[in-house]
Amino acid sequence: MGENLDLRKCGNCGYLCTTNGWFKTFEITFGLSIFLCLVIWQHSCGTSYTHFLLLTSFCFTTMTSLFLTSFIISSTSQAFTSTIVFINFNLLGFVFYFSGSLTALIRGNAYETQRGLFLAAGLLGLTAGTLHLVDALLAIRLKLRKDNPLFVN
Repeated sequence: MGENLDLRKCGNCGYLCTTNGWFKTFEITFGLSIFLCLVIWQHSCGTSYTHFLLLTSFCFTTMTSLFLTSFIISSTSQAFTSTIVFINFNLLGFVFYFSGSLTALIRGNAYETQRGLFLAAGLLGLTAGTLHLVDALLAIRLKLRKDNPLFVN
């Protein structure tokens, strides 16, 4: 019972200890927080402009969870994180979260009773979008590195 669990030794759980693993974990956490904030709050799904942020958080949280699960199960996670698909996914996540968050922040001021909800969802969305942008920039840096074995001239 006194043994320490080393995540790097079980399957590919060592991916969770990498920078990409931390980013994926935070992206899932923020996406789930946005989704729960907009779904649980009374009548928040009734406003049309929150539907975009709600759908964005649901879709990107689901896809990021699938990516993270695949990276843990598979041993080729580092090869996928430098592909164009992964980079485009994160750039699209940044654009969608940024758009939905700005809409929630700007339009949310019109509602006195739910102003806190829209402020929280908007700020969480901006944070999630920033995480996706930084993750994309790290993937681009990995792709362009000369010592990357996947680099093709």
